[in-house]
Amino acid sequence: MMKNKLASSDDLLDLDKYSSLIFDLDDTLYSEIEYLKLAYSFAAEKIHKVNSSSQKVKLEEFLISTFLAEGRKNLYQKLEKNFNIKNYSVENFLNSLRTVPIMENSIPINKILYDFILENFQKFKIFIATNGNPIQQVNKYRSLNIPFKNLIQVIYCDSFGKDKRKPSPFFIDHILNKYKLVKKELLFIGNCGTDREAALNGGIDYIDISQFISYINLS
Repeated sequence: MMKNKLASSDDLLDLDKYSSLIFDLDDTLYSEIEYLKLAYSFAAEKIHKVNSSSQKVKLEEFLISTFLAEGRKNLYQKLEKNFNIKNYSVENFLNSLRTVPIMENSIPINKILYDFILENFQKFKIFIATNGNPIQQVNKYRSLNIPFKNLIQVIYCDSFGKDKRKPSPFFIDHILNKYKLVKKELLFIGNCGTDREAALNGGIDYIDISQFISYINLS
């Protein structure tokens, strides 16, 4: 396997050597909590309708604060226990998060990234690779305001199978093979260890989104 280089604050990024950029989605192009606030509000409203003693605003506040403090693991179970939820299963909850109605292009992405994509779309082939339930991730993508969004190729890693989720490099191989690209000309931009590991496993260069934003903001 070709060992990839990880850009760091001590290593100046040379974007000119890349022909293609892959972005992670959640907390890379935008802040996921902006989608989840709407999703949790929608779920809270659904729960309140069948649990009238539980106030919608309290349910919503609990979901948001617990997610921010503890993450999404067992979030429904914590909600169920705290509010004694009835007639609303975890499947109902997940469906609400995945299908919350949100106006298309209503959630802004990072302004610096928006301008970068707008100005450089002709220079780079741009891809997005995201883990997560494909129905929910499609709904998220639809709600985001991204330049040229209908021309960007989005890879929903879970749609290929759970074993193809990042940090699996399957999405990298998929992009390389389908679009006939050169591995050394591919840069992955993400926000976590899973993204970094996926790039390492796929033998491509990686940079954290915070460093990438700092670089393009100074360019």
